Amino acid sequence: IKGMRIGLNGAEAGYYAALDPPYACRNGPMVDLSDLLLIKGMQLALYAGAEDLPGLVHTLTVFGAKKGGGVRPAVEGRININTAPEAVLAALLPEEQRDLAPEIAAYREARNEAGFEHELSGPNWYRDVPGGSELTIAPQLIVTASDIFRIAARARSDETQVTATAVVQREKEGRTGRWRCHILSWRME
Repeated sequence: IKGMRIGLNGAEAGYYAALDPPYACRNGPMVDLSDLLLIKGMQLALYAGAEDLPGLVHTLTVFGAKKGGGVRPAVEGRININTAPEAVLAALLPEEQRDLAPEIAAYREARNEAGFEHELSGPNWYRDVPGGSELTIAPQLIVTASDIFRIAARARSDETQVTATAVVQREKEGRTGRWRCHILSWRME
């Protein structure tokens, strides 16, 4: 809005209240990634993607924060290299080695008659990818297991197509030792 003052930390409540339609700032953790679209300056192409580039909606999550003792949740912020999209893998790599992201993704997906071809449980398996022997990803950025997953299912009938996307968290029950999944988010498109 022309003439509206923006604070050092971004747009303030007055900016959002003056929009048409107006809305209030959350001033807290995002509950859905679509909250990004409410932030001053966010562009739909950056959020949804354009041409060959995936959007933030396909590479980020609002889930994974741990309850901390402070005002804000503690964020582990580590990426599961066994499940991360190729664009996220590329972002983890040094600029001069980003061309290895497709090879890393293909390596982890390689299958044979018995199942997956490569062992991915160790934190440095990516070094076994051809050309990756000298590669180092900061260990504080990655993990090889996680409990939060995004699942997408597409269905088509004639000309109609629908996509259901769920984010689920698996948890082990202390009493029975059985794994259960809880739906954190569900969206139909």
